[in-house]
Amino acid sequence: MLVLWLIFSSGYIAWNIWSGFRFNLINQAYQQGVADAVNQLIGEAENTDCKPVHIFNKEQKKDIQLVNMNCLTKPE
Repeated sequence: MLVLWLIFSSGYIAWNIWSGFRFNLINQAYQQGVADAVNQLIGEAENTDCKPVHIFNKEQKKDIQLVNMNCLTKPE
């Protein structure tokens, strides 16, 4: 009975460690995707020569225009 308990416990511990690893891996991939999207948005806003950047999401059917704030300030 003790051997069966050790096998069950070892399997559960291994499964728990694997689930945690998998969750962390998925979370890191998601965070990297968000960071890449924000970096791309920043890059497009910086390189548009003060033209609006169109942002849209096919699921929400919205079109938003973003403008770099440096383009809105008056030169002194």
